[in-house]
Amino acid sequence: MNRVFVTWLCLAAALAAQEPQRDADRVPALIEQLAAPKVRLRDEAQQALTQMLEAEPRLRDAMASHPSEEARLRLKRILKGFHDGLWTIEVQQAETKLGPDRGPLRAMSDGTHLANLHPQGIDLVETQDLTTVRTLGRSTTGTLTLRMLAWSKDGQRIAFSNQSGAVMVEDEAGKRVLTVPVETRKTTVNPNGVPREVTQNAPPVAAEFLPGTQDLVVFSNAGLTVHAAGGSSPRRMPVAQIFPEITRNILAQSMAVSRDGKAAGVAFEVPGPEEDLVAMISLADLKVLWVSRISVTPRWIAVNLDGSEALVAMRERGVVRCAADAPQAITISRSIDDLTSVAYAPDYKSAFITSARANAPVRQLALPDGTEIWTAPPAPAGCYHFTPLGSDRFATKTFDNRILIWKKRVSPSAR
Repeated sequence: MNRVFVTWLCLAAALAAQEPQRDADRVPALIEQLAAPKVRLRDEAQQALTQMLEAEPRLRDAMASHPSEEARLRLKRILKGFHDGLWTIEVQQAETKLGPDRGPLRAMSDGTHLANLHPQGIDLVETQDLTTVRTLGRSTTGTLTLRMLAWSKDGQRIAFSNQSGAVMVEDEAGKRVLTVPVETRKTTVNPNGVPREVTQNAPPVAAEFLPGTQDLVVFSNAGLTVHAAGGSSPRRMPVAQIFPEITRNILAQSMAVSRDGKAAGVAFEVPGPEEDLVAMISLADLKVLWVSRISVTPRWIAVNLDGSEALVAMRERGVVRCAADAPQAITISRSIDDLTSVAYAPDYKSAFITSARANAPVRQLALPDGTEIWTAPPAPAGCYHFTPLGSDRFATKTFDNRILIWKKRVSPSAR
């Protein structure tokens, strides 16, 4: 009996493995059937092709070259359905009581949990049903700094800051393991026309744990600082070392670390008519690898696998590519939207951007040309932050502080 059952399972698995290939072999015939004399046959072919997401490249080629206007029109409808339904909401928070203040999200490497920053603390949330597991950060005094949150990929360390500018690090149980004093910088003020140098606090703008370690990189108006988990002295790279030719006070905006942990991309706003600046820094020796200039205030930066390039979402101008071969940043997507974040897809073949505009809260762009692959349907509010959860899921936070989990549509034929 067991042998018969195993044989049946093997046969079923073999037949299932053949199904996608059979579907692929049917595609040319189904495309031709879209121009059949009978409407019933055309409808049947369209319905079948609608289920074959993996056939999209062949359908696009056919739409551009098919001699039948009827077939081209039906192919256009099929492809629009692919575009509109590429990502769908898997789960979402019905409501939130956190108020209007928005903080970023961070995710564990396996995509099972999110860290959600808000003024009262940091909620650790399961991504399957958005259940809050625990809340950290309540042991500090004062309101949390809503721009600064770091979470190690293994979920064992979380870093945040309060209004004093100090950085606190807690373990997964909420125990304080490290407190980093606020950074300072020397700056020139010019009251009554008499310039003088003063020392100012430089609260953190961004922080990230280096992949595979508990070392923490903190970015502020003072520059870049690497805090080793073992307690050794921090390594610092002040702004004057990053941009020695700049004598004016410039403002830190955003930072991201490459996936291999060897480089950090930093973006600065330069007040006045001068162009803003982006730099890639080697974390091994704290040296500048390359510098790129952008035209508008940077809102968010994303760094690729090895730090060879970065994407920057700008305020009401679009997305640009910065790299060693692009001292003047290259525009890959123009937009009048107030862009709020940008992130590479896990395969680095596309990128996601979020916008304050409710008509286009999330978009996916092909790289390197910036062709739009997908746009989220209109929503009551725009999105503030994008967080990848793997190759087929991602999370966003809306402007009214709700978390949404999106899942990539899977073709029934491939399934």
